[in-house]
Amino acid sequence: MSLVLMLSFSLVSLTSPASSSLQPPAKYLLPEMKISDDGKKCVVIDLDETLVHSSFKVYVLKRPHVDEFLQKMGELFECVLFTASLAKVPVQSWFDDMNDTELLDLLPFFEGLSKEDEVYGVLQNLRSR
Repeated sequence: MSLVLMLSFSLVSLTSPASSSLQPPAKYLLPEMKISDDGKKCVVIDLDETLVHSSFKVYVLKRPHVDEFLQKMGELFECVLFTASLAKVPVQSWFDDMNDTELLDLLPFFEGLSKEDEVYGVLQNLRSR
């Protein structure tokens, strides 16, 4: 599953490489953070093959339990969904398995992670296993 975690922060860009002053970008990629998301960590979730499967035959199939997963994730995090669309990223197929529980299996991990003050150390420890 392609999940990337990052702390929520304001998006800024440098006006030039030599400049030390920060300027807001001309256009933000995300809308302003909701008051209800203040203090929440931000989780960025890849849409394609993680939450849905789509085909050139013009249909979209939601992964089993995606509604419950997103509902709970929205309670725990500020959620950003993105898609790389036709990018060739290897993700284990689930679309022929309507008994797939991967999203539900991940919820306890994310519940614990939402309570951590410093998620990068937790993720680094998990990665080094």
